[in-house]
Amino acid sequence: MPSLWTPERWTDRLAELEATDFDSKQAPLRRDIRSLGALLGQVLREQAGDELFEKVETLRRASIARREAELAGDLEAAAARLEEARALTRAAAEDPSNAHKLARAFAFYFELINLAETNHRKRRRRAGMLVDRDSVQRGSMRGTLRRLRHAGYTRDSALELLARICVIPVFTAHPTEVARRSVMFKRRRISDLLEQIDQVGVPPAEVATLERDLLAEITALWQTDDVRDARPTVRDEIRMGLDYYEASLFSTIPVLYAEIAAALDAEFPQSADAPTQLTALPTLIRFGSWIGGDRDGNPFVTATTTSDSLAMARNLLRDFYLQQLQIVFEQLASSQQQAGISGALKERLSGYLARLRHADATSAQSIPNEAARFAIACFTLRLGGDLPNVMYRNLQLPEDASLPGYANAAEFADDLQLLRDSLASNHGERLAAMYIDPLILSVRTFGLHLHTLDLRQHARVHAAAVEELSAWQRSLSENGLQLPRELSSQTAEVLATFRMLAALKQQDPERITNYVVSGATCAEDALRVLWLARVGGVHVEGSDADPGLQPVLLFESIEDLRNAPDICRELWTSPAFLPLLDAWGGRQEVMLGYSDSNKDGGMIASTWEIWKAHRALHQVARECGVNLRLFHGRGGTVGRGGGPTHRALYAQPLDSFNGELRLTEQGEVLNWKYSDVVLAERNLELMIAAALDAVARPDLAIPNNNEQQPKKPSHRRDRSRMGSGIRRNLRDLAAVLPAEHHR
Repeated sequence: MPSLWTPERWTDRLAELEATDFDSKQAPLRRDIRSLGALLGQVLREQAGDELFEKVETLRRASIARREAELAGDLEAAAARLEEARALTRAAAEDPSNAHKLARAFAFYFELINLAETNHRKRRRRAGMLVDRDSVQRGSMRGTLRRLRHAGYTRDSALELLARICVIPVFTAHPTEVARRSVMFKRRRISDLLEQIDQVGVPPAEVATLERDLLAEITALWQTDDVRDARPTVRDEIRMGLDYYEASLFSTIPVLYAEIAAALDAEFPQSADAPTQLTALPTLIRFGSWIGGDRDGNPFVTATTTSDSLAMARNLLRDFYLQQLQIVFEQLASSQQQAGISGALKERLSGYLARLRHADATSAQSIPNEAARFAIACFTLRLGGDLPNVMYRNLQLPEDASLPGYANAAEFADDLQLLRDSLASNHGERLAAMYIDPLILSVRTFGLHLHTLDLRQHARVHAAAVEELSAWQRSLSENGLQLPRELSSQTAEVLATFRMLAALKQQDPERITNYVVSGATCAEDALRVLWLARVGGVHVEGSDADPGLQPVLLFESIEDLRNAPDICRELWTSPAFLPLLDAWGGRQEVMLGYSDSNKDGGMIASTWEIWKAHRALHQVARECGVNLRLFHGRGGTVGRGGGPTHRALYAQPLDSFNGELRLTEQGEVLNWKYSDVVLAERNLELMIAAALDAVARPDLAIPNNNEQQPKKPSHRRDRSRMGSGIRRNLRDLAAVLPAEHHR
């Protein structure tokens, strides 16, 4: 029996990828859904019997018939089909065991459909890159750079704008996530198999093998418990958040920068023999996390779990670097007999060799012939790895040979850059681009800590701790040596957190730089955090070696959003706060909350108040001479600020965005956005392109009569599917926003 995915002609598959009409583009998705449904049906027959399969099929056909009757306008037939489906559901519910299996079967079906749709997004992403079309997609880097070119920007001015961009997605835990990691791994495996089976030119026997593997994975998924027996721990949440780095993000960064460099060269071409060097691009993306640091309302997040979160992230990144260095060590065997090395690299390696031999650093040291390999071995040792045995034998090193660890990411990046420059200056530019550039990009993005970890706690907890500690100090001064009463567990944990932070910042001061204050209502909320941090021994002032610790006020309710500009003006003009602002380089971060403001005032009111607060905060920041960076607490759903990323970022007020922003990525959307390199690269590209679009505003500079101006996408089809009430609301909002937007 031929595979469900075996085509009659492979040229038809290629035609699907190159298609421009809607039906042809959707044909692969329909095929995947039908095939996955057939495989699921086979699993249901094998695992639960024919009776359950027939019930599933009957209910599915009844639901399809009802939908088709509604589309045809036959309301009577639709009502009859609806009643039939309800009767089937009630009959199944009489036996709890059958009802559970029936519900589980449909849940699996929709889960497989979601995986098929995700694969289709990747398919269309690749299809869009096959042909260099005149009309580029809005939201892509090339589309944004093209609009910059049409607006009169040059390559140099476009690069100057790019240097202002830095987008920081901040991962948060899913508040209702119950799926097990094993289930997520099986979903990822199914997704990988779908991608493999979708390739053009796969031999029929291999397609059949991939289909059998899919059938096995679906069977394994059916036999696996969907949810945990116990509530996930904070450590479980940390591990789930870190999984996405191994699954996609480590591999995505070089792909992302290569895409940006290609777009830049396509729209602002320079010499064909000198494409843009990836490491010459500015750092455009970094990452943050709340997982293990967000203690607002979560009593299980303690000083210990925060410390564990930082250690797990650092260890994961260290293992990644060591793996990559091992690959480079095995592949890069440039010999000094074939190509020389730079004087700077020779000097650096001579110093390393002297340390390894416990010799005088000023004495001449004979660099190994394969100098690049020796350099990689030294970098490995400084990261905490082991020197290859061949190095000990060939160099006759003592058993206790060692090198000091990297104090910060800059030292590691400097070593890599030195090696890169040496290769490039000795006819090894391609080697540098292939082996060293990806590592340099990773170090710029992840540092030595992977991501910054924000601490978060509610303002009322800080207020209670300050009041209790103040009373404690008064009691101590009044009673002399007599000990006052013990602190409450809540205040004790607040102090333990800051003491932990003080110890951690001595090791790596860049891992935690922000302390988010939930429920902020006044300037005093920021000052309390600083007072508590100092009591705990934290050095809050910034310096060249330590960024310090900055309180980030989170304004959540409608009232607090309206008061935010006045609160920040009071804070930024406070004599107690001004020296700190100077120590932080005049930079300040403020967070805007989408979820609670939506609960407080509704979706439209929340969006409007956040937009106004955004604009007003930047106005106050300009008045006070503060470099403001806003942190947008967006959720996955529309009600929590979710929605199209590019449109959301581009809709920021005019003259109220400097190119840097942070935004939360809720756990509920991490799998949808970052489970795969193609998806992660597209999502990050959308963010960077939107930030560049919002800074440059090229559409305002492009003349209306410019024939090369890209056409704006039509939303008629989307609007036609909305109810009349929603359409009226959108028209009303559209009538208000532009006038206020350009004022």
